Amino acid sequence: MDLKLILFLLVGIIAFYFLYKFFAPYFVRITHIFYVSGSPGTGKDVLSSKYALARYSLAVRKYRFESFANKVKNIFKPRSKRVKFLKEKPILMSSIPLLIGWRKVKVKGKRFKKRVPIISREIDLEVLLLRKRLPEYSVVYISDINRFINQWSYKNINIQENVSEFISEFRHYTKGGYFIANSQASSQVAKEIRNTFGKVRNLLSFKKFLFFFYRIEGRTITLSEDVLSVEQGDADKENVNSSNIYGFLNPFVYRYDTYAYYGRITEMDFTESKNYLTSNTNYFFNLPIEKVEPLTINELKQYRAFFRINYLKMILMFFPFFVFGLFLTALLKSGIFLIFVLYLYGLLCYDALH
Repeated sequence: MDLKLILFLLVGIIAFYFLYKFFAPYFVRITHIFYVSGSPGTGKDVLSSKYALARYSLAVRKYRFESFANKVKNIFKPRSKRVKFLKEKPILMSSIPLLIGWRKVKVKGKRFKKRVPIISREIDLEVLLLRKRLPEYSVVYISDINRFINQWSYKNINIQENVSEFISEFRHYTKGGYFIANSQASSQVAKEIRNTFGKVRNLLSFKKFLFFFYRIEGRTITLSEDVLSVEQGDADKENVNSSNIYGFLNPFVYRYDTYAYYGRITEMDFTESKNYLTSNTNYFFNLPIEKVEPLTINELKQYRAFFRINYLKMILMFFPFFVFGLFLTALLKSGIFLIFVLYLYGLLCYDALH
């Protein structure tokens, strides 16, 4: 009886995992123009990248279904009347690299296949300026959008017309695609663009627990015409508008680099600032009036291989899982819990490899 119970439990875990992986993207409910705000470290890129990958996953499924449906239709038609499927595959275009998945390629002279990362595409300014188009259902994700389209660029005719039209009509031009962006505050973004947001998901804090689970505390801010609706004072603590978002980050592989822009300063010299000598100071610093050109670099001089599976961590993490499983087994006097914990570990490894 115990053996049957263990088998049913294992089959149930595997079935639940694959059902979850398949249906999880459908539970991400966002508008076609989705915007996230929050101070540094509150989980803006965690949430935005998760939603962008989920929407892109559904876009690819829709594309594959239409391609399959076209093949089925052609089966029942004579060769002369068959219609070729001409749609382009949707793309995920982002301002920072996102790991979409892995593909296996053959290594010359070797029997095994190497895992190569599938990474999102760079932002194409020709697309934003309406000089090129995106395939249907495509997803665009811009992190820190205020760096490119801010309140100081409202006089830029390209922002006022081309980019504004691209974002406001994004759903039409992509036939159901998604535009996702974030910044520290919605007020940092040019008004022509900010007017398209409607609602802002404002994040307040990001906390990790139990190695890879996280909780994001946030609230919804409604931008209606020129009226900003948001809670005041301690209202969030009792208001239903304040809510938490839970999820997990796979510890063996990361979908994006949380310090993606670090490469802009790697060529700079380190500061030679002097230590304070006393407990007080009479010095007030003044910023220069003339424009000072920063020494940041805009080209990628050295590629940092971030998208890789951490096999060493994967091996080392086996032992905490094993010890935790033994603890539950001793506490609850059943070996099922050890097997259960090890299977959870195995599913994490599988998730990192696919």
